[in-house]
Amino acid sequence: MRPSVAVMVLVIGAVFPFQRGYADTLYLHNGRQVEGIIEREDKDKIELNVGFGTVTFRKDRITKIYKSNSQESEVIKERWMERKQAEARRQVEEERKPKDVAIENEDSGHIVVEALLNGKVSAKLIVDTGASLFTITHAVALKLGINPDEIKEHVELQVANGEKVQAKFFLLESVRVESMVVNDVPAAIMPENITNAGFKDGLCGMSFLGRFKLTIDQAKKKLTLEKL
Repeated sequence: MRPSVAVMVLVIGAVFPFQRGYADTLYLHNGRQVEGIIEREDKDKIELNVGFGTVTFRKDRITKIYKSNSQESEVIKERWMERKQAEARRQVEEERKPKDVAIENEDSGHIVVEALLNGKVSAKLIVDTGASLFTITHAVALKLGINPDEIKEHVELQVANGEKVQAKFFLLESVRVESMVVNDVPAAIMPENITNAGFKDGLCGMSFLGRFKLTIDQAKKKLTLEKL
């Protein structure tokens, strides 16, 4: 008598166990299992790509290994890519949400914000929507490890008293105000002899502010930035 289809499936399942998932799987001695794609293997260790990096496992800590076939590996790579794309979209949406920035109101009426320049130097800057360029003092440039004397590009700026000065033109690698970051910001360095031009460490001008919709609530000491 021929076995039923159900019996045949059970027999096949016993000889060729159905594997869970599509990834290479390492079963460790501690009872845990790790899924990914094996990138490299030798007699002592295995390097496993887990989707966000590569982890090395010693073989003497592995009980058994399940290796996926090429089709299964492609499926998990596609899933990783979809996950990365979804995370990238989430980050873009998060960056576009309006962000509140704490401000200081000076007696002069100026609004001051704190910014992190090139990821390493903090500076207090006056918010100036009338300034076309983000501007820093000579002293701040030195803190950034920039020698203004080595910069050949110049730009003419007008300071608070109406005087026109020749400043050095360059690109800041990054400017962070709260969680808002802009890379490659056109900026100027004031001459060393300009020490009282009506601003602190510099001006937060439109080469940075122009990337945002800007709302100022002086009563609540709050500035809101929303990426355009």
